[in-house]
Amino acid sequence: MTDNTYEVPYWVDSHVEVKKLSIGEIPASMFNNSTEYRLRLVGLSFAGPITPTTPTVTTLPTRHPGWASNLLVDIGKSGCSDQNLVRSSLTNLCGTPRIQRQKWGANNMGRSYWLPKPYKLDQDEGLRVEVQARWPGYEHTGMTFIAKGYDSAGYEYTGRERIGSIPRMTFIAKGYDSDGYPVQLAALNFVSNLDPGGAALVMDSADLFNRGRKPIYLTEFCYKGMDTVVIGYDKETGISTYGWDGDGCQIGWRINPSNPSFTQMMPNATTIPVGLLTPLDRCYDGGSESPLCYWFPQNTYLDPKQALAVRFSSEDESSELDVWVCMFGQLEVM
Repeated sequence: MTDNTYEVPYWVDSHVEVKKLSIGEIPASMFNNSTEYRLRLVGLSFAGPITPTTPTVTTLPTRHPGWASNLLVDIGKSGCSDQNLVRSSLTNLCGTPRIQRQKWGANNMGRSYWLPKPYKLDQDEGLRVEVQARWPGYEHTGMTFIAKGYDSAGYEYTGRERIGSIPRMTFIAKGYDSDGYPVQLAALNFVSNLDPGGAALVMDSADLFNRGRKPIYLTEFCYKGMDTVVIGYDKETGISTYGWDGDGCQIGWRINPSNPSFTQMMPNATTIPVGLLTPLDRCYDGGSESPLCYWFPQNTYLDPKQALAVRFSSEDESSELDVWVCMFGQLEVM
């Protein structure tokens, strides 16, 4: 790169339905480098069939989901040979990542992605952040139930109480300023304001602008991906019942510069599932939605007008598979 070149993080996602014992392919137009800049490919993240939100918290995805071993995958670039000449299963293709930054958590955990190169945010420029409930979850308006117990005098009572909690969606961008001091931009919104399966909501951008006198350099994007909420309480036993809303595929995000003339980070018209944006994080995703990731060798580029092909071959004789794929990298903007 020249001294006048800087890098912009870049994400595009697509979806393919793979029929039983057949071949499916991501349309070349989806993973086409339609910009005027070279795209340094970093990785491909995969998420599988979406499971609806359930009243109980599922187990941690400690192993690759079964559907991944039933898919054979090959990757290629237009004008070049295939990336992997021998088609291999998705489980093998996405083996233990060389970047070992994995973590897991239970309650109200964020999911983060470290940018390969810092993103420069100039003075009086900011980020436009959209969040979307892509699939239906709980309605967190509280619930009414009958509670029995004893008051301080020992008399039995029966009463009605409302219980419940409203989860919050937060986005945090971390980095440093020109003097090396840490900086943080953040935005907050309530999930109850989102229409499940509806349009994305633009988060308040008041705190997402660089109001300082010098540029800042963003190094990490942290997304809220799931909330654990109280959905019931038994006064006799003192035991709370928990449910959860949002997982690797049910909450979607879309991040772009606030100035629409700047190079876009996520040019697709829709949000991208948070699991695809944070492939190194392990959460309560029910297994199927937990992202798998293929990391490209260093200095793998997609030139302008060049496309990346991702083809799947199903060995599953019993069912069809919905697979979500996200291509992410760094645009070398001049």
